[in-house]
Amino acid sequence: MHIAIQLIFALAAWRWGDWKHWRKYYPTILFLIIGDLMNNFINYNRPFWTFTPNAWEKWLYPNHTIISLGVELIGYPSLVLLYLGNYPDGGRKQVLYVCAWVLAAPGRRLRARALVAWAAPGRRLAARALV
Repeated sequence: MHIAIQLIFALAAWRWGDWKHWRKYYPTILFLIIGDLMNNFINYNRPFWTFTPNAWEKWLYPNHTIISLGVELIGYPSLVLLYLGNYPDGGRKQVLYVCAWVLAAPGRRLRARALVAWAAPGRRLAARALV
């Protein structure tokens, strides 16, 4: 599941991201990566959540730390290039754009949880993921 999500983000950033101006967004990308690395380092023994790999992706993402690095090195740059690269000019468009991204984030998380539950052995977590 983590491989699929990172691949989708990378392909979306490749297609719709603003690669011409990536140097403008580089400080933001570094800020997100460093912040998440610090969070994972400080809260190593008591993480806020733990990523667990599916059985078929353990060869690439064997544990929480490697999955987190994948999110930091693939997911965050992709999201920054998509979000800031398409940020509109004008007051009303900006408000609508920010609202759309804020509303899309929980939906993305719920879809990811549902995908994990669907792929889980026995699929017992499906009901819990959709609540």
